[in-house]
Amino acid sequence: MVVLPGLYRGQSVDLDGRRLHGRLTVTGQGSDPAAYPTFAGDGSGTWLRYRGAEGQDTGLILRGLRIARYATAITLNGNRNDQAAFNRGTVLENLVLAQIGSDTTNGAKPSTAAIRLVNAQDTVVRNVFFHTIRNTPRDKCGGLHAIYLASHSTGARIEGNTFQDFCGSAIKLRDASGGATITGNHFRDADAAPAIEEWFCDMARTDECTKAGANALRPASS
Repeated sequence: MVVLPGLYRGQSVDLDGRRLHGRLTVTGQGSDPAAYPTFAGDGSGTWLRYRGAEGQDTGLILRGLRIARYATAITLNGNRNDQAAFNRGTVLENLVLAQIGSDTTNGAKPSTAAIRLVNAQDTVVRNVFFHTIRNTPRDKCGGLHAIYLASHSTGARIEGNTFQDFCGSAIKLRDASGGATITGNHFRDADAAPAIEEWFCDMARTDECTKAGANALRPASS
């Protein structure tokens, strides 16, 4: 599927892995990032939500697009409570994600990710330009991450991306999301935020764990 140049306002995509047959490649026409087709939101919602918990490859490739002014750009959802109910192998490359986050002064919940992976295995995020990944006001910003890997999102390849102007850790790995390869990335203009953060939700120490049995995901060693 080829997306022609232009500005597409208020669009959202909801994909159900059970209904896809074969591979799906969505690519913007042209190779100049300044001319990528642009999907522009109103600062709320998610541009693309993929639901797949069948333990199979998604066959999904996205490239050559600009996504701006959404609370979340892309979320790949497996079943966070069942390690075997994953989705696998999505490729996200040559994208621009800009002005991603929530304005909580308007009553919105703070966004937690530009790209969210939940039990999404072997995902490739390559040559993506993340720019202005922020919640407002500033005190709601630290929990927003450019890439958030959670609940057995193992084997990710995060390569050659640029993260510019962000206030939460750029890459967060949570709850058994190991085996990632993170190489050749560039980080600029961070608000006292780390480039990479690893986190385990220990129910004995915090009431922020939202998943039953979070302690079962504790890594074997730390």
